[in-house]
Amino acid sequence: MTQYKDEIYKCARNPIYFLCGYGHIQHPIRGLIKFDLYPHQKDYIKNLLSFRFNIILKARQLGITEVTAGYIVWLCLFARDKTVIVVSKDQDAAKEIIRRARILFTRLPGWLKIASLTKDNVHSLEFSNRSRIQSLGRTKDVARSKAASLLVVDEAAAIPWLEEMLTSAQPIISTGGNCILLSTPKGINYFYKLYSDAENGLNNYQPMKLHWSVHPEHDQKWFSQETRSMTKQQIAQEFECNFVGSGDTLIDGDKLEEIKKTILPADSPLIIKNHFLDKNFWIFKKNEPHKAYVLAADPARGDSTDYSTLQVLDASIWEQVAEYKGQMPTDDFGKLIVQVARMYNNCGVVVENTGGLGVAVMNEMNNQKYTNIYYTVRGTTNCIPYRDTVLYQDRVVQGFSTTLKSRPLIMNKLEQAIRNDLVKFYSPRLLEEFRTFKWINQKPQAERGYNDDLVLAMAMALWVVDRVSMTSQRDHEYVQAFLKSTSVESNTFDELYEESSNMKGRQDPNLFQVNLPNGYGRKRININLKEFMD
Repeated sequence: MTQYKDEIYKCARNPIYFLCGYGHIQHPIRGLIKFDLYPHQKDYIKNLLSFRFNIILKARQLGITEVTAGYIVWLCLFARDKTVIVVSKDQDAAKEIIRRARILFTRLPGWLKIASLTKDNVHSLEFSNRSRIQSLGRTKDVARSKAASLLVVDEAAAIPWLEEMLTSAQPIISTGGNCILLSTPKGINYFYKLYSDAENGLNNYQPMKLHWSVHPEHDQKWFSQETRSMTKQQIAQEFECNFVGSGDTLIDGDKLEEIKKTILPADSPLIIKNHFLDKNFWIFKKNEPHKAYVLAADPARGDSTDYSTLQVLDASIWEQVAEYKGQMPTDDFGKLIVQVARMYNNCGVVVENTGGLGVAVMNEMNNQKYTNIYYTVRGTTNCIPYRDTVLYQDRVVQGFSTTLKSRPLIMNKLEQAIRNDLVKFYSPRLLEEFRTFKWINQKPQAERGYNDDLVLAMAMALWVVDRVSMTSQRDHEYVQAFLKSTSVESNTFDELYEESSNMKGRQDPNLFQVNLPNGYGRKRININLKEFMD
């Protein structure tokens, strides 16, 4: 053993020297091979030695899992009383790091095994120097009451309760322990927040991004071959380190990047904020006389993590012109809606009415004598203005109900409008919600821990504008077909033909007084019944 003393000392001081000199890994094609570290793997180890908290955004097939397993073996072999806890997206993935650590340890020369294994199973390795490696399943309390020196979280982005788990691991952090978070991206979630905050210096984690191209053996030909049968989302997740493109978001990642081009920064002087009850009401475009607008509102209690929101849309060009996101009592929110609606030419208002909060808001609007509110025909998703409710009598309900039937419909309308470049946005708050709004269990909803209140309000606004425009188009087509079969005697729609219902004494039996839809007025017309019926 004396003859190896210097070599043991060098290995104990430097994990890179230890792994390059004596490490072996199981290659999927070449079998058991010597562990020659690439530059990006050495940089990764240097970060682990330099910083207590590391967060790694990585592509696949870079050998980071092997390096992590090797680093853990080095730590436990050359230090006493170290406890390493390994967590991953599932128990099998966590056990994989244990398996690779075992392979590396068992292939070491006997003289380098200064600590022997006293326990060896699929879940843990324990050494004679009282150091150990333990794999655990992904649970919220995975690290609570565990005296750990190092917490390794592999595939962190795939763990839905990552925030709660890291909170339970505070004893590790507060007593001098280290933490490594490793993952490919998986949309916008808590891992994304941690990594973004790390890049901006807002937390204690040291960020490191490992794109597929950092591997010296990976060129464009290799990349094309590996991704030949993959979707854009899979490529973004597995190789591109792309948070936005990797998530199963309702809005395609490329479209989100396009939307970003028109978004105004939150501190932009182009956003007017000093209005009404608080500065959470933002104006992007002032109202223009004679323009038609639609306001959609999604109320909340005002005392929880949900927000009351409203969106104002220019109905003629489908452009976002104003937005609110804040917390206030329902009566105050109803007053705010009325103020905003009156500002935008007494525009039509649709309020989400599920759960009773919308009813309370609309009661306040009724108290304010505001009547231009959209109604929903019971049993349908059709929104109609107040003036048309007489046609349906008691079959209408004030506001719009988001149900298991209607929610996917309005969200699909939102996605279609964005995909076809029909709508223009300015709000950074809305963009952030788009990034975390995804298909979860085949339902469109916000990623756990995030909000979708602005998204819902915008979807309702687009739904109403589209439904009303479709109805208007049908009316217009009906009128055009009707007029083609007539000859008009009066020159303006303002002329009214006042005559008795039986029209006694008229010279032309084909002369009728007709109420045309959609504001066309009444006119004296000669109808060619045969042509119209044809």
